[in-house]
Amino acid sequence: MATNIGSLGTEREAVDMEFEYFGETIRVHPEASDLRVVDMMMRIGDLDMDDPAAASEIMSGLAEQLLLQIHPEDATKFWEIAKKNRQQMRDIMAVSKSITEAVAGFPTGQSSDSAPTPQNESPTSGRGSLSRRERRALARLQRSRGATVTALTQLRGRPDLQTAVVNAAKARDSRAG
Repeated sequence: MATNIGSLGTEREAVDMEFEYFGETIRVHPEASDLRVVDMMMRIGDLDMDDPAAASEIMSGLAEQLLLQIHPEDATKFWEIAKKNRQQMRDIMAVSKSITEAVAGFPTGQSSDSAPTPQNESPTSGRGSLSRRERRALARLQRSRGATVTALTQLRGRPDLQTAVVNAAKARDSRAG
């Protein structure tokens, strides 16, 4: 007979947050959760990085993940404001990171006591939060995995997501090899 370990889980109220975006108020999705990022990472892990369309799929997944953080009634307004203000994926990712941190109640990036990575720093520079082993794996990927490199370049400034892409590629390689 199985041993019951009790009632688990944490009851949470719907998210009630908003932010200013180029002078407009945008509401956060009431069901926003940092688990949306996990869903996206699992989806990336299932991609065939040898397929040139994988980079496009990753970018679509990132955009979709962000829009799932925005209140459905504000999503179109948010996207139109972003385009009108010539936002780039890096800018959108900064919004996503801020929402994820606020909803989760903790920062996902570098701690405040460490120096920030310069924006023009390449993901293989040896700075940032990738370990030496991950940097070596990334160097191998740069030689052989164009879609992965493209994704890592687009995720510059997000070492947490870069690490997830590297880990997804490693998992794919271990399944293939």
